[in-house]
Amino acid sequence: MVANLEKWLAGKWKLRKEIHDDLAGRQGCFEGMVFFEEINDHRLRYHEEGTLYYGHHHGPATQEYLYVFPHPYEARIYRSQHRFFHDLDLRSGFWQVEHMCARDCYKGRFVVESQNAWSVFWDIKGPRKKLTMTYCYQRQS
Repeated sequence: MVANLEKWLAGKWKLRKEIHDDLAGRQGCFEGMVFFEEINDHRLRYHEEGTLYYGHHHGPATQEYLYVFPHPYEARIYRSQHRFFHDLDLRSGFWQVEHMCARDCYKGRFVVESQNAWSVFWDIKGPRKKLTMTYCYQRQS
């Protein structure tokens, strides 16, 4: 469904996250914007900014990733300090990943809803975490 992931992602997206933390017994959400900005050939900077509502906390929150495109249809996603996180390929409209962070296992599903919307579902389990999170992205003009 997404032949050129690099071009498809570029731009501005509205983001809403739902967070369920079973270990802490808390729920929360994040509302904000994501900017995929070209930083040089075949690299996009993912910058997320908005407001996090988590338990009694309500305040600003940000997140950044680096998307590197070895092919127009495929991204390699890195966290801070250039730590590899996972691959992403949405040609079929669906992608699954699994990532170990110490002893916590991150399982993610990526789904293209339309040309202007996509969702990510995270299930994170380990000795320090037991979370489910849903990310809903909507393209902004």
